[in-house]
Amino acid sequence: MSRRGARCGPLAGTRRGALIAVLLAAALHPAPGTASDPAQPPPAAASDPAQPAPDPPAPAAEPSVGQGPEDVGAVIEEVDEEKAGRLPIPVLDDLVFDPWREVKRHLADRFGLRLAAAWTVFYQRASNSPGQTQGASAIFELPGTWTLIGKGTPDVGLLGFKLEDRHRLGTEIPPERLGLEIGSSWQTGTGYASFDAALVELWWEQHLFDDRAAFRIGKILPNAIYDFHEFKSYRTGYTNAAFSRSPVLGQPSFGLGAVVQLRPTSDTYLLAGIHDANGGARDHGFDTFFQRKEYFLATELGWEPELSMGPGRYHVTAWRVEKRNRAGRPGAWGITGLAEQRFGRLLPFIRYGYAQDQVTPVEHLLSVGLTILEVFGHDHDVIGIGVSWGEPTRSDQRDQWAGELFYRMQVLPNLQVTPSIQGILDPAANRKHEGIAIFGIRARFTF
Repeated sequence: MSRRGARCGPLAGTRRGALIAVLLAAALHPAPGTASDPAQPPPAAASDPAQPAPDPPAPAAEPSVGQGPEDVGAVIEEVDEEKAGRLPIPVLDDLVFDPWREVKRHLADRFGLRLAAAWTVFYQRASNSPGQTQGASAIFELPGTWTLIGKGTPDVGLLGFKLEDRHRLGTEIPPERLGLEIGSSWQTGTGYASFDAALVELWWEQHLFDDRAAFRIGKILPNAIYDFHEFKSYRTGYTNAAFSRSPVLGQPSFGLGAVVQLRPTSDTYLLAGIHDANGGARDHGFDTFFQRKEYFLATELGWEPELSMGPGRYHVTAWRVEKRNRAGRPGAWGITGLAEQRFGRLLPFIRYGYAQDQVTPVEHLLSVGLTILEVFGHDHDVIGIGVSWGEPTRSDQRDQWAGELFYRMQVLPNLQVTPSIQGILDPAANRKHEGIAIFGIRARFTF
């Protein structure tokens, strides 16, 4: 039997069909309070003029080269956004959060310094595994930007930084390693690793020519810049790497690099970057960048139209990574493409990627997803569903299918809770188990 024939069969097809049908049925079940629901309540009455005026809005976001949800500026925006939780606690707002918001607003207005903080806890448990079956980890992050040039204009110059600490919580492994334990081709708990506090990002960004051109240089996270979609975030969106990372993109972690962005029109862009292929979260990177001279190169062409049905995002990313001698990894190249288009409260996406020469564990990866916004009438509640297929680079491994379903609930104005379930069919490096379920729970506290 051929290599591909050995990977697929009638039973595998049945399981995949069942997985897709169950996840789609769960995601597309109509939510109450939508336009098609006859029981939809009438619009709220106009506010009482006798009520106190609302808080002033948070300072406007500065232009940014990195537009993905994991970028420093995007994290600050997500933290600062006013959210209505199911269980508001006015005393806590009055004593803690309102004064803190006022301090942040003053720093931004007076000095151009924008700060945020968040603590995200994540736990996963697998139904079966040849090794460990559970992992728990927490991420504390302190992102910030300091606008020093051109504040309030398109041509800003700003310093960006992020301090992070990631640590295990009572389990033998963090969730980032659980995928390896169960034999998956890619991670099931992306980003939830374990390392001591480190300055993981520190860069300067300058915008020029009415924001038609910009560059960022310093210690950078490539995953926040290239090949992103709106919920490509293990903090607030998907946690399976097929949707929250790019398993066929041979990009490094945090490391020294530079990115240039050109905007020929307001809705098109071109990115080109060079990054240290040996970068790490706790490394300054000067030795590897300037002495080893092994680089990851990427370019991305994108279109972000505002169509009648809603905003969209379409891009193609090409990349190349040079041979890494000490790591024993070959040089390679690859390409990815994404289409994402909003239709009211629905946000579907499709993404395909190819990587050459075994530099990544997956050679071909196809992912499709659907995000449902404003679930059950709650502005910040989100349901996400994704299904993916991947062909591993190793000939002795089988094709793998995966699915993820999560429901992000805004419990408090500063607390999100997200239960999730993933299914891995035919784990590529584990022939003892045909299917594995992974249950997860995530809590994110922002301030």
